[in-house]
Amino acid sequence: MPASSLRDASAVEVDIDEARRRVLVRITGPASGPLVAGPISRLFTDRPELCAYDMLYDLTHYNGDISADDLDPVVDAYERCHPDTRLLTRTAFLTPDRYFQSWASAMDEQFVGREHRAFPRREAAIAFLDTPEPERRRGLY
Repeated sequence: MPASSLRDASAVEVDIDEARRRVLVRITGPASGPLVAGPISRLFTDRPELCAYDMLYDLTHYNGDISADDLDPVVDAYERCHPDTRLLTRTAFLTPDRYFQSWASAMDEQFVGREHRAFPRREAAIAFLDTPEPERRRGLY
């Protein structure tokens, strides 16, 4: 994904694809929750319009520990953007963890108006994000 890029040298890389209205976040190595939450919170603080973009989190090279509590600053920053819940935005997690879907589904409640799903293959994650607006699931919230 071309366009602008932010980088935390140790664990988080963010690429913003303005044309597709998509954010790609790569988390690598032994990243802790605060190390990941900081840059992602700043995304929404610095660019509130990004809450209307779809997101892809690539966790294929991540081996750290992030808990639900570590997401609180990200949820707070997202809520301060006042996302338009009618947009049916999506977040896809690319991960080999077959149990991650349980956590991803729970995030639907934390990030109102956004649907979260986990995928083991990049192609499936991209297909989920590429689903046209009229075909996205309605009545989630």
